[in-house]
Amino acid sequence: LFDVSLSMMADDVDPDRFIAAQEAARDFVDAVDDGVEVGLVSFSGTVSVEVDPTLDRSAMERGIDNLELAESTAIGEALAASTRLLVNSADPDADPDLAPGVIVLLSDGETTVGRPTQDGAQDAADAGIPVYTIAFGTVNGQITDPVSGDVVPVPVRPDDLAQVAETTGGEAFEARTGDE
Repeated sequence: LFDVSLSMMADDVDPDRFIAAQEAARDFVDAVDDGVEVGLVSFSGTVSVEVDPTLDRSAMERGIDNLELAESTAIGEALAASTRLLVNSADPDADPDLAPGVIVLLSDGETTVGRPTQDGAQDAADAGIPVYTIAFGTVNGQITDPVSGDVVPVPVRPDDLAQVAETTGGEAFEARTGDE
C-alpha cells in the first residue's frame, strides 16, 4: 500500500518523501524472493490497484514509476481494498490457517476521508492478514499548498499506523530517511 497523498511531497526526506518512498519501494520489491507475488495499491482520496499480485518485477517497477500524487488520504479504505484483493486472489486450495498474504503499508499520515483507519485494520485482522506499517517522514514535514500557496505542516503521524500493526499482528516501523 503506497500513500500518494499530497503530503508525500514534503521535503523533510531527501529529495522528498514521494521520490524517496518510490526508491524504497523498488528496493523492497528487489529484496522479495522471486517466487513471491507482489502487488501495488496506491491511495490518496481514492484507492487504485496499480499492479495486481504478480511475479513480474518489471510490471511492479512500471507501477511504482507511474504513481502520481493526489489530494486526501484514505488509509482505512486502502486497507479494506487490499484485504479484499488478497482474499479474492488467494488459492482456494491453500491451507486455511495461512494468511492469504501480508500488507506493507507505507504512509506519512492519517486518514482524512473514507472509513477510519482502524476499521480497515479490523478488516485485515478479521481476514488473518498482518499489516506491516512504515511511518515515512519526520515531524518537521511541510508542503506548499498547490492551491493557496500557504505553507502547511504535515508531520509524520506514526501512532495510527502502529495501532494498525498491533491490531493485525504485524509490526510497525518508522523511517525518517529513504535508507531507513
